[in-house]
Amino acid sequence: MIVAGFVVTLGVVVGGALYFLYERSVGIDRSTPEIVTDQFLGAVLRDKDVARTSLFVCSEWSPEAALAEASVTTNPQTSVSWEDMIATVSGEMATVSVRVILRIPVEGGAHRRSEVWTVRLSNEDGWRVCGLSKESSLDP
Repeated sequence: MIVAGFVVTLGVVVGGALYFLYERSVGIDRSTPEIVTDQFLGAVLRDKDVARTSLFVCSEWSPEAALAEASVTTNPQTSVSWEDMIATVSGEMATVSVRVILRIPVEGGAHRRSEVWTVRLSNEDGWRVCGLSKESSLDP
């Protein structure tokens, strides 16, 4: 009885530790709209990965649709970054305004363009992205 109790306790402790390590290695943090938006943008703009994107979208939006909506250019040389996140939370819904910056290579240099994206999120056992809209800026 004592040995069985020890084995069960050891299994629970080891299982909990493995789960904790898995969660840390995957790097999913859904605690705030800003954190989720940052991870979502990395998945759709940098990684262009359906499986990774699926970790951040809500149940009503497919990862494929999210990737298509977030598509910025077909030029693989384009670099993308984002900054200036401003979140507005209202109960279980949130929006995050973020400036997405594109550096598109052209002959003799690079063209810089930025867009303001509004990312819509819902709290579904942690924040998840449910849609986005884009607005071009007046960058020269």
